[in-house]
Amino acid sequence: MRDEADDLSDEQLRYILFDVGSIRLATPLLSVREIVEPIPYKSVSNPYASFLGLANLRGQIIGVIDFGSCLKMDPVDGAAGSKMIVFDGEDTKLGILVTGVQSPIKIAA
Repeated sequence: MRDEADDLSDEQLRYILFDVGSIRLATPLLSVREIVEPIPYKSVSNPYASFLGLANLRGQIIGVIDFGSCLKMDPVDGAAGSKMIVFDGEDTKLGILVTGVQSPIKIAA
């Protein structure tokens, strides 16, 4: 018989793989709110080239970051097949643009 603590530890071992150009990265599945097609955003004045602006995702305002620019690579914004990974932080929501998203994987302890 499994208890909830076992289920939670299994969840913490699941990751979403995503690509930025030729680099494959991973993030814990529980940190991802959703994965969507890129949505329109409004540019805002800011000191960071990788921060593209703000977008309205079903009534919630999220920051949009080009993760390719963050990694000093080619920008992802406008690339064919790109996706937006939306993270749900304590005080804000953030969407990062990536070139592709893979299926979740489970990494054994």
